[in-house]
Amino acid sequence: MSFQIVRQETAFQGKSGKNAKPVKNAEYMAFVRKLPCLVTGAFGVEPAHLNTANDKYGHTGRGKSQKASDRWCNPLSPDSHREQHNFKGGEMAFWMMHKINPHEAANAIWGAYQERGEDCQDWAVRMINSNAWRMK
Repeated sequence: MSFQIVRQETAFQGKSGKNAKPVKNAEYMAFVRKLPCLVTGAFGVEPAHLNTANDKYGHTGRGKSQKASDRWCNPLSPDSHREQHNFKGGEMAFWMMHKINPHEAANAIWGAYQERGEDCQDWAVRMINSNAWRMK
């Protein structure tokens, strides 16, 4: 006689972390392009994905040859975006130099967009212009 163990499905099954396929959202990327740069406050930005994992915010990093999920992007001017990726001390040193918590900013903007869609644009612009995610 043989037995088969049947496991219930849980929220933790399937791929996770660096093996998970990144979530892409073209509408959200278009929304981010309407925001000012987190560093300079200028408009005309690019969505800049965060590569660095941060367990506190649930960012597991990115897989090999993959960008992070779109939830982990911030609006950066083209010059700031290039600097973020090419900064001598690495991505997090770039953010530390500007005294910005990029994971907190990305998480807050993504969350507001998920709840209110485009209606959160004025709020996001206000938060960026008030330096809401600047570290003291």
